[in-house]
Amino acid sequence: MYHPALSPDGTQIGYFDGMGDHSHNLWVMNADGTERRLLLDHEVAGPGHMYALTWSPDGEWLAFQTDNRIYLVRPDGTGLRPVVEGFFIAAAAVQWSPDGSRIAYLRGGALSIVNVDGGDERIIEQIRATSIAWNPAV
Repeated sequence: MYHPALSPDGTQIGYFDGMGDHSHNLWVMNADGTERRLLLDHEVAGPGHMYALTWSPDGEWLAFQTDNRIYLVRPDGTGLRPVVEGFFIAAAAVQWSPDGSRIAYLRGGALSIVNVDGGDERIIEQIRATSIAWNPAV
């Protein structure tokens, strides 16, 4: 298990297995370790190597990064869709805005922000970072 992420209400944990090899998978289970379920099987869904798992503030979506995309998927495994494509930093650097409408991430080390529908992407070249945190009041 790696890149574990606790749901906002604390009832579920999302995580990856496979450690970057060909059998990279996304799982969700109850926080007490019961009802483990496979959401994305790399061999079937094919999103690639997965990193930076994070829950939306309302718990309705999981966001994660691959080598060249950021995806969203629902905690039941439905609705898999790419949000943005590009060159990303493989680190825990995908963060939801407090209102759940945007995602901040690192694109080649520069700070980038995109709406969850993939629109209005802003790349801020002047800001170089290795991690991201939103101001809760924003």
